[in-house]
Amino acid sequence: MNSADSNCANCGLEIAFDAPSFDSPSQRFTLARCPSCGLTSTQHVSDAVLAEAYASAYYGGGEAKFAGPIEGTVRLLAERRAAGLLRRWAAGGGAGVPRVLDIGCGRGTLLGAFRNLGAVVLGLERESFAAPAELADCIEVGALGDARFEDERFDIIAVWHVLEHL
Repeated sequence: MNSADSNCANCGLEIAFDAPSFDSPSQRFTLARCPSCGLTSTQHVSDAVLAEAYASAYYGGGEAKFAGPIEGTVRLLAERRAAGLLRRWAAGGGAGVPRVLDIGCGRGTLLGAFRNLGAVVLGLERESFAAPAELADCIEVGALGDARFEDERFDIIAVWHVLEHL
């Protein structure tokens, strides 16, 4: 593959390997890597495949996604992560009520932790699903490119549950 037909704006991509989907091993994805800058990306994934991969069941179908002790640990870790980020923000000169944008907020676990700590929150998720009722008012559904944030200001922008999908 040469740089003219690649996704790497700086260099060029070469096919690295095919990998099975974590949740559906019969589904395979092609990963390509740029030999110059190291960018690695998943190639040519259709909207239909994404919709199937991230259906409501992926998020827990409106219920807890994991067994009780694991779900509790996930929530505890989200609370610690949010508290740590808020401490860093404050130590860096942040004052007042922090505004947080969580891109790819999923079930809103991190979003809820920020809200419980007093932040004003907004979450963005690609598909509509059964969000917890207490967070339904602060989750926007749609693609990042469709989001309307021109007049918004955020003190913290989280992409915690996005990076592993890229």
